[in-house]
Amino acid sequence: GLKYPLFKETLYFASSQGLSNEFTGASAKVTAESGLLLVVKNSR
Repeated sequence: GLKYPLFKETLYFASSQGLSNEFTGASAKVTAESGLLLVVKNSR
C-alpha cells in the first residue's frame, strides 16, 4: 500500500497532490483511467 492512499481522485497537471508518496509495504497498486502516469522508485 501507500502512505497517502488516493481512491478515484482526479489529479491535475502541476498539482502537488499525489507527489512524494511512500510505500508502506513491499508493493502497491496504481491504476490510471486516462492520461499519463510516471512512477519513480528510489532504491535506498
